[in-house]
Amino acid sequence: MFERKPPHPGREALDELDRVLKAQPTKDDHALSEATRCLAQFREEMLARRDGGEQIDAERLSHLNAITAVVMAMHFPIGQPPWAELEKARGWLRELVKAEGA
Repeated sequence: MFERKPPHPGREALDELDRVLKAQPTKDDHALSEATRCLAQFREEMLARRDGGEQIDAERLSHLNAITAVVMAMHFPIGQPPWAELEKARGWLRELVKAEGA
């Protein structure tokens, strides 16, 4: 039998951000919460690999932190949600996931 690997949290976050960007809800959305959860899991996995002795690119971790900050800011926007900023963060995440080989 084929063993399925669990989905990569970065890819899951991309899927959730796609849902949010497509729907552009007027209030906080479950997909946004899921994206935040997945980004936190992605970060925890990177840190665990680093703690296990793997060389982790500090710039990648910094980019993941910036992406997470943008997504977190979407939960409580001042005024209109910054959809263009979320779209940029999604692009950064896509590149990070690709760089991580996920």
